[in-house]
Amino acid sequence: MMKLAIIDFSQEDDVCSRKLVGSFIDGLYEIGSDYNVFKIEELNILPCNECTKDIHFEYTNKCRCDDDMNKIYPQLKDYPNWVFVVPMVKSYTVTYLKNFLDRLEPMFQPLINMSNLPEFNIPQVTNNGVISLIATATSNNFENALVVEEELSSVSTLFSKNYAGSLLANNYEDLIDAKDDNPRLKSILTSVKRAGKEISTKNIFSVDTITNFSK
Repeated sequence: MMKLAIIDFSQEDDVCSRKLVGSFIDGLYEIGSDYNVFKIEELNILPCNECTKDIHFEYTNKCRCDDDMNKIYPQLKDYPNWVFVVPMVKSYTVTYLKNFLDRLEPMFQPLINMSNLPEFNIPQVTNNGVISLIATATSNNFENALVVEEELSSVSTLFSKNYAGSLLANNYEDLIDAKDDNPRLKSILTSVKRAGKEISTKNIFSVDTITNFSK
């Protein structure tokens, strides 16, 4: 059974994003996937102290910032397939996401350090799950959505994961107050539900789903 973590950066008053997440979960539910939702706005996540820049830093599976991140590390290991839901409505969203990724460093501790360098042997690394993105952006913030896509695609290898693809919807301002019978909203909700099924069964978003979501 697919175990999937939904890492949700949306705000509670963002009704459209709530609908997107709900439709995505509907797709997971129909397949029978196990999922866990992490609402970032409800968590206490402190800024990264960049401890690893210290050459004497010793890695552990716990962060020195004693906040909610230490509670969710074990859960993210137990749910190895990660879907990031990132509405690009607020300008600071990218900053929040970058800090969250920085704080995930205890989950990809380096294999080499000064103490084990002489006898180090490169281990065989196998992929452990996938990372994917569901992002909505206003017309003046779409470039930020592309930055987020590139960042997640790049860091996926740090966690020994494949990148499963991105669902990117532009002109989000047209959907914020859209009614359920809005044709574009209905199309997007249908696509994101299909994406939930695809990630559960194929570990990837199809080209058709990506295209229909972005229309």
